[in-house]
This record gives sequence, C-alpha cells and structure tokens, in this order.
Amino acid sequence: MPKISDERKAATIAAILESLEKGSTITSACGGADINTFTLRRWRKEDDRLEEDVQERLLTQIESVESALYEKALGGNVTSQIFFLCNRASGKWRHVNKTEHTGAVNMTVAFRDMTAERAQEIMDTAAAQPEPGPEAHPDSWSK
Repeated sequence: MPKISDERKAATIAAILESLEKGSTITSACGGADINTFTLRRWRKEDDRLEEDVQERLLTQIESVESALYEKALGGNVTSQIFFLCNRASGKWRHVNKTEHTGAVNMTVAFRDMTAERAQEIMDTAAAQPEPGPEAHPDSWSK
C-alpha cells in the first residue's frame, strides 16, 4: 500500500476529528474520510496527541447523551429515570429481580421429538433419586 503524504494525512485527521465532533462514529468518520478504521487505529497508536484528540471527542459524545438522558429524566420520562438511577446510584437503585423458592418443585416439561421411551427413562431416573434431607439446605449448614 502506498504511503500517504503528510498533507493528506493531516487533512484526513482533521476531517475525522471534525466528523467525531459532530457525533459520528469512528467507522462513519473514517468512511467519510475514505480511510480504513485500521489505519486510524495505527495512527492513534503512533501519535499520543491524536489518541487524546479522538478520546476527547468520544467523551464529548458520551456527555451529550448523558445530558439528554438527564433532561428526559427530569422531564418525567420514567424509563430515563430508572436507567439514570440504576446506572448513577447503583448502590441504592438496582434493577434486580430476586425470587426465593422453598419446598418441592413439581413441573411438567414438554419435549418436542422425544420418544415415550426416553421420557419414561428420564422419569424413572428422577424417581430413583433420594429426596434431599434438611442437610441439603444451606441454612442448616454449620458456619
């Protein structure tokens, strides 16, 4: 692959940074500047200042979305409120479903394409297993 001239490289980088400032993704910015994302990745590894410039613009994009989310949450959008609180105050607000079950579990499971013989085998195997005693419950384990 032929080496790109310093002037073209500088113009390409400027176009990419401008595109990122406007909210483009790296892939879209590279496509608009007619270079491969791998080329930009290599340039970023070779040039700390370019890496800082790219990261600064990506951070600005994140901050813009955070601001929009915050405004939606303050405006009464419940989904935005939940998302914001679960991600910004996760120690207090979590989106967790906890279900505790005690006792036996009786369930019917339908298996497509299972023969009656195989189903009977599974039921016989399960029936042959001993019932767990109280020692099987973690609350009864010695600490």
